[in-house]
Amino acid sequence: MPEVKLRKIIAVAALCSIAACGSAADGTTFNVPSNYVTQTSLGPFMQIWASGDKKSTLMLFAIPRKLDLSKAHLHEMNSSMLENEKDAQVKAITICGDQPAMFVDASGQVNTGDIHNPHPKHVEFVMTGIGGKTYMAMYARPIGAGPDPAAEAAIKHVCQKTG
Repeated sequence: MPEVKLRKIIAVAALCSIAACGSAADGTTFNVPSNYVTQTSLGPFMQIWASGDKKSTLMLFAIPRKLDLSKAHLHEMNSSMLENEKDAQVKAITICGDQPAMFVDASGQVNTGDIHNPHPKHVEFVMTGIGGKTYMAMYARPIGAGPDPAAEAAIKHVCQKTG
């Protein structure tokens, strides 16, 4: 078998094995609202959902190590996702009863790579640790659009699944 073909087969098998490893939400109670549909999934590390009208987005990232929330540079993380960030608020919160989390509320231009079609968004972002992982949940909607209470609740409900 030619070496190039063998490399392609190995690469496809590796991607398939990653995709079959579950989702970023495994082990959590993160519940995507019924009006959101899966857009992208990268195995157990990241998932993105879009609202039915495709104007709002939910994202969940699972980092396979626990980060110290008190040392997290959420302003820098937020700035990498948003340009012309305005009115950013970062605060420590508690979710799931007594689980510490960091919350960011900001607005700005979402980095999409398309400089000719900027996307001004309002973004809410929660980062928390469960077990040996750090989870980051984000809800983005158009500026001026009312919030979706189910999406806001989802990002604040990244709790450890029991039972």
